[in-house]
Amino acid sequence: MDKEIVLKTWEVYQGLVQGLGETCWKIRTVFYTASSAVIAYAFVHSIPFLYVVVAVLSIVFLVLEAGYKQIQNQYIVKSAQIERTLNDLLVEEPHPFIPEGGIMTAIKTPTYRGYCRLLRWRNWLFWVPYAFVFVCAVALACSRAGIKEPADHCDQAMHSKAP
Repeated sequence: MDKEIVLKTWEVYQGLVQGLGETCWKIRTVFYTASSAVIAYAFVHSIPFLYVVVAVLSIVFLVLEAGYKQIQNQYIVKSAQIERTLNDLLVEEPHPFIPEGGIMTAIKTPTYRGYCRLLRWRNWLFWVPYAFVFVCAVALACSRAGIKEPADHCDQAMHSKAP
């Protein structure tokens, strides 16, 4: 087995893991930006329905990021397998470890089970921010929070005192 091919494969996996990690952060920053803007707009203009939109957005973005995380985790596992192969080749093991299915970038589609695994307590840093925004948006919608339109007494007073 050629060490150069295995090393190049490992580099490809590492690049994919890094790219997927950056994509997850971009998803999260877009979520924070969009949800903050919609909540602020809903509060200023007293539109409680927009709080419901934010609650739905938090679920949509959670599912989107979780899908990317599942794919990233698969490449992390593949990278660890390649590292084992590289170690076997470096010590000139007579029968180096070969990952199941060989060396390839093919992955499985994200699953419901994978989504549930990401919602475990040990992954709380992943899902708690989405849950927090969801709960806040629902609470704001239920309380119908917002700036109430001020009574327009000044305009009425100015029109009645015209000379």
